[in-house]
Amino acid sequence: MGSDPQVIIIGGGVFGCSTAYHLATKGCRDVLLLEAREIASQGTAQAAGLIRVLHPGVLMTRIAQYAINAFERFEEEVGHKIGFQQPGAFLIALGEAAAGGLRAWTMRGARLGVESWLISPEEARVRLPLLETEGVRVVVYEPADAYLDARQVAIGYARAAAAHGVQIETGRPARAIEVENGKIVAVQTDRERLETRCVVLAAGAWGPDLARRCGCPLPTVPVRHQCHVTIPLPDVRPNFPMVRFPELGTYLRPAKGGLMVGGYEPKPRSYGPGEVTDTLDVQHLKPDPEVLREVTKRVTPFFPILDAAPIAAEQQGLPTLTPDGLPLVGEVPGIQGLFAASGDNLGGVSIAPTVGHILSDLILGRISPYDLGPMAVGRFGSRYRDVAALRRACEARYADFGQQYLLPDERAG
Repeated sequence: MGSDPQVIIIGGGVFGCSTAYHLATKGCRDVLLLEAREIASQGTAQAAGLIRVLHPGVLMTRIAQYAINAFERFEEEVGHKIGFQQPGAFLIALGEAAAGGLRAWTMRGARLGVESWLISPEEARVRLPLLETEGVRVVVYEPADAYLDARQVAIGYARAAAAHGVQIETGRPARAIEVENGKIVAVQTDRERLETRCVVLAAGAWGPDLARRCGCPLPTVPVRHQCHVTIPLPDVRPNFPMVRFPELGTYLRPAKGGLMVGGYEPKPRSYGPGEVTDTLDVQHLKPDPEVLREVTKRVTPFFPILDAAPIAAEQQGLPTLTPDGLPLVGEVPGIQGLFAASGDNLGGVSIAPTVGHILSDLILGRISPYDLGPMAVGRFGSRYRDVAALRRACEARYADFGQQYLLPDERAG
């Protein structure tokens, strides 16, 4: 490949690496992926790795179905182990209102052809002996849900893309995207200027500032998300189902022999323009121990094993949120050749295979099998040009993340 690649991808997380892989396997190998640090070292490395199939909207459910099929075949097709486990997931309701919401949720699954059914608390206890069912009103079981090592997904895609001829440069940050007459013309790195007609902006928390500097603000905001993992516990098995408590805004899954516990803050910490700098390292974000204590406190009555269980590791990610909870995938309006893969909404890993598939088709001029309107980068128009309003909307979306199971909304894609 010459010094001026056909496509430049900015960002070595799951979105960027998936796009590189899908471009390469479809025959486009004149591709350069730029990563400021190491592959999967930032947001992807901190992801919980929960993969769910059923979503509130039709579009996201179809996207998730493609992704889960890709993960099931990942080791065979991509040639890399990702720690894939598919024990299914429980959705647990404690109150009557939530119970009604989850009953409606299962009917939605039936309409979309996704397995999601009610089971008794006794059956749930058989599948997950750690679960204390006193106070549990309804349990929904979704057998297709899975979990994996998010970092290995990106690494696997990157290695396979490189084997197909994609050039991957780590420790090489993109400083600016150059636009002339509404068209992409070049990317400026810390070393040189690279001419190109196509750029994929998949820079995660760094994406909004890069986009803003080239005159195309992305309607997405980085928001801190925290979880932690206990030390290995003797009664935890990797085939135990994951658990989500929509009312409590918390989740659990097996992890490294212990339990991962995470949740959504009612007043989250978001990051505005200029706060996500080149020196910021997601792995070194300062945790808020009180938040993690509160998250664990919420679920300990149902998982007594967590009581006083020592913490082995803490994770703090910076997922990018959008006001409506749907990702930004597609060409940026007004700038020919600039494509965005942003707004992961706490689930970027779970849709990464489909995002790479969609973007590669768009770049190659192919017709997508998906209705991309709900994910269009310009769908909000000028509604969130005010940064403060955008941050408030994205923070609210984060705080209410668990409620999506209780209030299915056809408008959510």
